Amino acid sequence: MDIKKRIKESRVIFVVPSLQTGGAEKNMIWLTSKVQYSLLIVLTGEPVIDSNYIFLEKKHTFYGYYKLLKLIREIDFKGSLITSLVHLNLYSRLTYNFLPQNCKLITREAAVLKNYYKDFNPLLRYILETLTKISINNCQFIISQSDDMSNDLVSSYNLKPSKIIKISNPINIDVIKEKSIEYVSNINKSNDILNAIFIGRFEKQKNLTDLLEIILSIKRKIVLHLVGYGSEVNSILEFIKFNKIEHKVIYHGKIKNPMPLLNSCDVFLSTSLFEGSPNTFLESLSLGVPIITYDSPGGISELLDNKENCHLININDKVSFIKKIESFHKSKINYDLNDNSEKNCLRLYKNII
Repeated sequence: MDIKKRIKESRVIFVVPSLQTGGAEKNMIWLTSKVQYSLLIVLTGEPVIDSNYIFLEKKHTFYGYYKLLKLIREIDFKGSLITSLVHLNLYSRLTYNFLPQNCKLITREAAVLKNYYKDFNPLLRYILETLTKISINNCQFIISQSDDMSNDLVSSYNLKPSKIIKISNPINIDVIKEKSIEYVSNINKSNDILNAIFIGRFEKQKNLTDLLEIILSIKRKIVLHLVGYGSEVNSILEFIKFNKIEHKVIYHGKIKNPMPLLNSCDVFLSTSLFEGSPNTFLESLSLGVPIITYDSPGGISELLDNKENCHLININDKVSFIKKIESFHKSKINYDLNDNSEKNCLRLYKNII
């Protein structure tokens, strides 16, 4: 079917830069499957066969969004346009005045912007901060995942509070449990071994060197299972080899379904510098696996508030992190995640689109 015709027939368009396996992408894919007359547009990357997706196959997010903007203008799209991830959200808000008059723009943030921009050099950070302040109110709504995110948008970028809609990441506990029932053979379940796990992107934000240094110092018997991939994977593997901790750290790479491995572990560990409302945390809690994590800004403290056997450690306090692992008691917990139910989250989305 012609791309223009498919867009025109849609009431809601979800837009992502690519189909990488991050939480934001999973969220938009889930929404496309649940919202009637919706379409997912992927700006870059190789296409996959799915009737609900359109791939623009551009080499850069900017060029992909420029092409989409032209298509939307040509057909005078009158529905809701929902974008996700920082750079794409910035492009969409900066070009807000070029959207058709009856097109509603909603952007979904996946991180605390103030912390996200810290990774850039001073000049680029200044430019991004300035452009964000200039354009932040150029939309109908901004979806925030936590109070931390909401407060940052208002205090740091002058977003009007009336434009904020807080919607947590959705989770379907029954589906997660169903995916977790496969038998895992490559894990030692001896009572004296603590099986820990990290699932996520191997990027600077995840601060995995801290986690490996912590594991290096642990005296009790522990095995850390690393699942994922990213730009820092080679340096992580070199660290493991150089420090001769192959017996304490197992790298599994990318796993299509890591739920059986997660379910077989005793604790989820994270030393991220900033987060949103991580899907991996929700999956872990769904399976009753406790979490020890840095109290990084974004939404973690809100998510883990009053969660039994979950522990928040001040960022960079590796000594306290080590002590908490040494004294950690294995126990599966039945956690309450009603606020993150798919039904509740979908209701909130439908209220604004």
